Amino acid sequence: MTQFFVEYWLQLALTLLTSALAIMGGMIIALFSGVRALLRDRIIQAYNHYIDKGCCPIYGLENVERMYKAYHVLRGNGTVTQLVAELKTLPRNCEGRSNHEN
Repeated sequence: MTQFFVEYWLQLALTLLTSALAIMGGMIIALFSGVRALLRDRIIQAYNHYIDKGCCPIYGLENVERMYKAYHVLRGNGTVTQLVAELKTLPRNCEGRSNHEN
């Protein structure tokens, strides 16, 4: 009789553990996807800002590069790679530039 209860509780415990791990795995995947989407959005916002400004100061480029590195680790790629490369070609000195200067 005790053997039946031990086997039953062991099966129940393993089932609950497997279910919990599956749920946590799904949550982690969703979290990574959300962070990747936020990084992508922020990189695109920075790109638009600096393109409009006509220059990208070193601190802005460093920030974008850090975000891109994290974005790439989370398996993000595509258009953002081109945007970061284009930001690297902008001048670093923004003195005397207006927002509408090309």
